Amino acid sequence: MEKIINWLIGLEEWAGRLCAASARCAAADHPAAARVFTALSADEAEHAAYLEDALKCCLHSETLPETIRLDQATIGRAEAPLRQLQETLDGGCPHWETLVAKVIETERSEWNDLFLYVVETVKSRCPEMTQVAPHVQQHLRYIEKHLATIAPDKDWTTAMRAIPPVWQENILVVEDEAPIA
Repeated sequence: MEKIINWLIGLEEWAGRLCAASARCAAADHPAAARVFTALSADEAEHAAYLEDALKCCLHSETLPETIRLDQATIGRAEAPLRQLQETLDGGCPHWETLVAKVIETERSEWNDLFLYVVETVKSRCPEMTQVAPHVQQHLRYIEKHLATIAPDKDWTTAMRAIPPVWQENILVVEDEAPIA
């Protein structure tokens, strides 16, 4: 499990750097998009911090079972969208819309599923990890909301909504007064 968590920390940090670079590229053309990329960079740093907490928890508890193994094919598929965004940025500053599309692909990547797998596995031993899923869902909602405001004519929402939710919100109202209930 520690190997998977360390790998995921590296991916979250990489995604954060890519979002920061995207913000710098978009700053001149579209300041609102640059602000979204900056916020996403901060979110990725927060995700890396969650994983670092998970790693500490793993090191202080009995060995967690690894029901998945990272093989080269999985690593390659998971890293592909980040690699593509890196190559795009290495080629110069593309149009901000290209960057948005690439960032959406990173959010849809398999590594996000692995991130959630780790959170689900670790939270049984580390109760503080239960807060992670709502934060990740808020991160996805933030992206969807702000993409709709920076480019209302684009249909990026469909791509974002294709990402399975990490947190199902439910409201339970408990009322003992019959007329109010």
